[in-house]
Amino acid sequence: MSNWWSKTDRAILACLRDSGPLSLQDLSHRVGLTEAEVTVFVGMLVREGRVRIGLVELCSQEMARASLESVQAERVTATEENLHEGDSR
Repeated sequence: MSNWWSKTDRAILACLRDSGPLSLQDLSHRVGLTEAEVTVFVGMLVREGRVRIGLVELCSQEMARASLESVQAERVTATEENLHEGDSR
């Protein structure tokens, strides 16, 4: 089992060395593992100080939710401004 683990570590590190920074999805395709498996390996490599994670982004569902919340906040602000304009008339 540890031989498999070492081979996988080496494959991930070699891929990153050869290709530079990659998304977990791209890395998983290149080393032949699932994205979940690569995530676990990368997490272990981060804890060991052998790699670092440089970017974190929202998934498309969270981006859509954030966009909707932003639009809703703009509507509330516009409504409040309209109410205040009515007060000054």
